[in-house]
Amino acid sequence: MNIEYTNAGGGLNVAGQLHLEQWRGRTYTEIPTWKEFIAQSIEWIMGRLGRTLTAAFGRPLARATYWLRHREIVQFGWLADQWDVHNMITQEGLAYALGCALDGSTTQITAWYLGLIDEVGGTPDGTETYAATVWEELETYDESTRVAWVDAAMTGTTTKSIANSGTPAVFTINATDDYYGVGMFGGGGAASTKGDHLNSGTLFSSAYFASAKTLDAADTLTVTYTFTATNAA
Repeated sequence: MNIEYTNAGGGLNVAGQLHLEQWRGRTYTEIPTWKEFIAQSIEWIMGRLGRTLTAAFGRPLARATYWLRHREIVQFGWLADQWDVHNMITQEGLAYALGCALDGSTTQITAWYLGLIDEVGGTPDGTETYAATVWEELETYDESTRVAWVDAAMTGTTTKSIANSGTPAVFTINATDDYYGVGMFGGGGAASTKGDHLNSGTLFSSAYFASAKTLDAADTLTVTYTFTATNAA
């Protein structure tokens, strides 16, 4: 959804878009004892035989030792799914943007957080607020709080963008569940708290999928949220 501030000559369009990547099988494994023993033995031999062995076989042995110690630490897994979706700025979010940027009636929110939408109980149309959404929030991920949206420096000239591309939000899923989108929260007394809708925060925007997406336990969901503004004729 676009926001448009219009005047006689033109307007300003601001659009938000999310890029999501769902990874599966990204795990950390323990190095087997026998590999650790061989690595230690190679290092001991290199130390005992000194320069002669190091000059002749140093690089291959060093590579072998590195492989034994590090090869099985990380299994990167595979990309199970990825997709893009546009956001919807809520009326609450519009009021915040205008009040903060133009008339100063709203205090700037400097910390924003992303949360996952679990169940949609009605048709999201932008009237939902932090205190009264039409959906439930999914909380089955390892992170103890909603995940921070960490923006990088603004880029562009006639078209400007700001995003968390340098530090994407990562959710480590711990139970199989369906989810329907992503919400952006800020302000109030507990914007970082999973499931909080009582502490006078701001629901700036939400992005809803055409259909539910399934997350499996141990999946990793990476969310990049970009806002782009351009002068529109």
